[in-house]
Amino acid sequence: ITSLNPIEYTMIGDTTVHTGFTAQEVKEKVLAQGYTENFGIYDEHKKGDETSWGMAYRDFIAPLVASIKELTERIAVLEGN
Repeated sequence: ITSLNPIEYTMIGDTTVHTGFTAQEVKEKVLAQGYTENFGIYDEHKKGDETSWGMAYRDFIAPLVASIKELTERIAVLEGN
């Protein structure tokens, strides 16, 4: 989670600026951690010479909550609580 780099982007045909992750980076980080599956976090669809990518942000909720809980416990130890 902490190694990911949020980016700002706009969708083709839309001027709204979004913040998120690139599926390519997420795939790279997942594989670097030794996982062989993506657990549905990113989508990679190949059609001919083109590849389309997507993200399933809902699948980030549980890892984020786990990270927050871990950090909260560390802070409590450091503060002596």
